[in-house]
Amino acid sequence: MQEVLFIAFGASFGANLRALLVHLSKDISQYLSFPIGILIANCLGCLLAGAYLHLSGSKSLPAYMGPMISIGFFGALTTFSTFAIDSVKLFRVSFSSGMINILANLSLCLILVLAGESLCKKVFS
Repeated sequence: MQEVLFIAFGASFGANLRALLVHLSKDISQYLSFPIGILIANCLGCLLAGAYLHLSGSKSLPAYMGPMISIGFFGALTTFSTFAIDSVKLFRVSFSSGMINILANLSLCLILVLAGESLCKKVFS
C-alpha cells in the first residue's frame, strides 16, 4: 500500500508538469496545428528518463524512489519515456530485441488507436 502512495505522489508531479507544458504551449500548438506541448513532455520525459537510467544504475536509491519516479512521475508525464527506457535496455542486450520492441509498440499502438476509433464510431454513431 505504501508503494501505491509513493507512485501517486510521483504521478501528481508528472501530471501537473505535463498539464503546465501543454498550457504554456497552447497558442503555438493551435497556430501550428501540432501538439507541441505533448512533444515537449515526451522529449523532456525521455531526457529525464535517460538521467534516471544512469543514476539508478550508478547510485543506490531508496526502494520507494524507483516506482515513484519511473511509474509515477514518468508514467504521468509521458509513457513514451518508459518505452524509450525499455528500448535502450533491450538494445543493450541485442539490436534485434530493441527493434522488435520499437516496431511492435509503434505498429500495434497505431493499429489499436485506429481500431478504437473505428469501434467508437460504430458504437456511438
